[in-house]
Amino acid sequence: MTGTGACLLAPGFGAAELERDAQTAIHIIGDIRAAVPELAGWINFPLLNQTGTGNDLILEAYPGPARPTEYADRLPAAMSVVRRLTRAGYDFSHARVAVLPGREVLRPHVDMYPAVRLIVALNEQDDDFRHVFDDDVIAMRPGEVWGVDGTQCHGAANVAPSGTRVALLLDARPGSGPGLGAGAWRIPAGRRLRRSAWTAAARERRRARFRGLAGTHGLAAAEKEWHFLAFEFDLRAADAYGELIALYDDLAAGARDPRARRELRGRSEYWTKHSCVCVA
Repeated sequence: MTGTGACLLAPGFGAAELERDAQTAIHIIGDIRAAVPELAGWINFPLLNQTGTGNDLILEAYPGPARPTEYADRLPAAMSVVRRLTRAGYDFSHARVAVLPGREVLRPHVDMYPAVRLIVALNEQDDDFRHVFDDDVIAMRPGEVWGVDGTQCHGAANVAPSGTRVALLLDARPGSGPGLGAGAWRIPAGRRLRRSAWTAAARERRRARFRGLAGTHGLAAAEKEWHFLAFEFDLRAADAYGELIALYDDLAAGARDPRARRELRGRSEYWTKHSCVCVA
């Protein structure tokens, strides 16, 4: 695949039915969190996988057909989408539902599992739920089917402080599906979101916010907020990591305490190795 990292393949499954499934998915995630309280941020559960069990989250190639999990019957509209796309020629190995609560982010990364990735939003959240693909940011509408190029640095974020985004993530085996002809891999006109300009003043404001969060909540909280940068500013996803590395280098250079200096340099080295990398 070449060009932009996303393509609108089809405009339309029933939004009302998918919204009902989204509410069911939110309840399922609530049950999962109640059982495992330490889970936070981006959480997903499978509708189809190799074993047919809901606790199997492994993404890897396997022979034979995908099996429905115990969650499949609870989301009939999502499974209807899977069946219709299967009839269109996609050979799905995994189907998952992913949920992002308010002000949460799946940081930009490159997929490690090769597949034909499709995404269908199950609920509406205006432009607050966003996908970034390198230098492009879009908001998906419920029922639309988007193809995603996982080889580009991409991620998802719910930029609003409240609300819950729910999406169906479908992985088909490489080579299956109708495919895309030359020049067809594109985002339709008018669907790219406008973001704020990344200026020197914006950089200083975000650096100040980072320092404040790091002081009150620690570096992990400050880093999570930094990962929203490419979703909110006119900045390539990979360049947002470069800005984080430069910030850590500057903080380390000005740190008087040797232990703090080592920690800050360690974070700079970490993100130098892990920018746009899926697994931390």
